[in-house]
Amino acid sequence: MPAHVRAFLATLIATAARPEAALQLTRFQCDLDRGVTNLNPPGRVQTKKRRPTLPMPAWFRPWVENAEGHIVAYRGKPVVKIAGAFQTMRDAAGLGFDVTAYTIRHTVATERMARGVPALEIPSIPGHRMPNSRTTGRYLRVAPERLASAHAVLEEIANDIDRLAGRPMVPTNLRVSDRAGRCHPFR
Repeated sequence: MPAHVRAFLATLIATAARPEAALQLTRFQCDLDRGVTNLNPPGRVQTKKRRPTLPMPAWFRPWVENAEGHIVAYRGKPVVKIAGAFQTMRDAAGLGFDVTAYTIRHTVATERMARGVPALEIPSIPGHRMPNSRTTGRYLRVAPERLASAHAVLEEIANDIDRLAGRPMVPTNLRVSDRAGRCHPFR
């Protein structure tokens, strides 16, 4: 799998972002000190397709630290369109034509729900309004540090990918070991 496709997949899983937002994400939108990722770049007006500020999973940090600009880059330049590379990777993996980059966004949300993330946290990660009332949905914003359950599940998902992967999904220079000395493909 090409490095830029791996970076794209890691970004999608870490953020549950829409593919366009994942491709536009830069290192400068990621606050490594606070451990948060702001999917809405400076100067972009927040639209109905909200781009939230999210907690950054520990395994995603090396992707951000190693980026010089855009997280998803090919030969040092930002990737604008990735559909062709994604389709090639999907076909090589033997997945159906119905699997798209957008599918990963839905899968991450589904996995969060299946793993017990509170219903109030699930829509705030992909930037949806809160599920309860219109008023609450309009005015309540969940601070990234309050999304502990959703954050913990991202770590679990990364561990499951590590366990199931037949080969590393991340270049060796981006891999880090956890406290137990296990290497993680997304870390």
